[in-house]
Amino acid sequence: MVSMIVAFSGNLLGFFTLHAVHSYIALKKAIKEHPELREYDAVLITTSPHEFVRLGAWINRRYGLPFIADYRDSFDNRLLSRSFRPNWRERIGIYLKRHYHRQWMRNCSLLVSVSRPLLQVLTEELRVKDSVEVRNGFDPDLLTPDPAEIDRNYFRLIYSGRIYPHQDLAPFLQAMSIFLARLSSDEREQVRLAFYGVADRAHANTLNRHFGDRANVITARVSQDEIHRALAASCILLIFDYGQVGVYSGKLMEYAGMNRNILKVPSDSGVMDDLIHQGRFGMATSDPYEAADFLIQRFREWKRDGAPHCAPKTAVVEALSMSNQTARLANAIKAIVQERRAPKE
Repeated sequence: MVSMIVAFSGNLLGFFTLHAVHSYIALKKAIKEHPELREYDAVLITTSPHEFVRLGAWINRRYGLPFIADYRDSFDNRLLSRSFRPNWRERIGIYLKRHYHRQWMRNCSLLVSVSRPLLQVLTEELRVKDSVEVRNGFDPDLLTPDPAEIDRNYFRLIYSGRIYPHQDLAPFLQAMSIFLARLSSDEREQVRLAFYGVADRAHANTLNRHFGDRANVITARVSQDEIHRALAASCILLIFDYGQVGVYSGKLMEYAGMNRNILKVPSDSGVMDDLIHQGRFGMATSDPYEAADFLIQRFREWKRDGAPHCAPKTAVVEALSMSNQTARLANAIKAIVQERRAPKE
């Protein structure tokens, strides 16, 4: 009860991430003591936590620097969910977040986020005019997209990243059942799955129960190197619908840089589906039989040629690289700085 009262009191004062309050105070103190701050061209913050937006707005007011806010998510991701029905407590929390974020963003020069639909939600909620889409991107130096890395002994499917309680795995499980039923008993022994970072215990139990020894369900954190080796050895990279508007997820960007087939089940007819189709990265579908047909075809190619056929559009892949995405942000910041420096008539 005491912790609930403290948390709610913090929310009333515009502090929504209580463990970040100490950092907010320390950063604010360090900024006040920084002698050359007025010589900077702009302030760029990335949220979350919420308190970074508050800090950016304070720097803008105190020092007159242009304020650029990079929202990797919504100020409350539940607003992006198609099925979210808030109770009265949740409505109060959302109201307070919206109120303070609108206040902090009042003099924002530029809103940055990862997708057009998310920017639309944010600009409407926060009443910001100027915005730019900058996706998460991937670092090509960290990936090994060479098909020679694919395991020749096992047809591997991998999912990397958290699976959240609200995500629906049923269409994927049905597709896998259909796919495996179409293989001979010897071929089924060649299929292996790995799920990295399954934090939800119910989903972990479901996957273990459904696939048995065929799957490796990992709930602990693993190193980036281990994930990348597993991605490189795999034939199919899996992704599931988040049930949220405008969410790409960082894993999809890494998948796009791997030169491997992506299967997304179920489909959400959203930005991830559009990107998979646009880049020819694989398939996004809610039809288990269509997904099973896709897997059968890729499996036959792997058996025959040592690797499934995969020919993503080069231009789409290159556009998703981290260097290209950060160049979009750099150009937007440069325009703001140049406008500030331009002589007044």
